[in-house]
Amino acid sequence: MAMFTNQKKDLIKRTKANLDFIDQEKKAGNKGVYETTQLFNSLLGIIVNIKEEEIDFVNFKKIILTDVVKKEWSIPKEINADNLGDFINNLRNSIAHIDITFTPDNTGEIASLTFKDSIKGKWEYIITIGEMHNFLNKLCEYIEKYFASVQ
Repeated sequence: MAMFTNQKKDLIKRTKANLDFIDQEKKAGNKGVYETTQLFNSLLGIIVNIKEEEIDFVNFKKIILTDVVKKEWSIPKEINADNLGDFINNLRNSIAHIDITFTPDNTGEIASLTFKDSIKGKWEYIITIGEMHNFLNKLCEYIEKYFASVQ
């Protein structure tokens, strides 16, 4: 594997390449790829990476979570977060405290994930695999645009 030339940019680029590969393999009927695992691990890596970079993370707080933005990012209307930064922080806390439930469909395949607020117990975020894929793609797109604008 090639070394990163720019860790942040390369992480996003490689995450998107991995997700595209998983999509192609899934469409081809390959049962040996695990879409949910890749989505979850990608989300974890990106959230931890951006959260640790407070200077960059501040930009996520500029995205106000209106109903339109929530729909675009696959965030339920019921989520009580003022901005994307707060929401991502909530996801990060849920992941860090292992307050996540994987829920199967009637065939035994993972259909959704439930992220909970293990600290205050005030929110729950249920996301289908399709919605998670959309959220992760939006996150990658936003990060790519942000890095393109600061260089």
